[in-house]
Amino acid sequence: ARRLASRLVVAELRETVAAVRVAARTLTSAELAELRAEGPSGPAVLAASLKALTRARADGGGPTALTAALLDLAAAAITWRERI
Repeated sequence: ARRLASRLVVAELRETVAAVRVAARTLTSAELAELRAEGPSGPAVLAASLKALTRARADGGGPTALTAALLDLAAAAITWRERI
């Protein structure tokens, strides 16, 4: 009876550790298709938005250009964060 109880405890611990551990997994083709359908995101999009903001500041495009660039940067950051 003790061995059975010990085995059950070990099995439960293994299940708990497996559930808690964050392991990388491969996305399914359906998940990849869903991500691609929503448009681009990630560090490259964020970097491009940041460069556009830098250009808007350097060109002195005024508050309208800066606001548009900031909105694009914020949208890129939020989109990337939501997909993480």
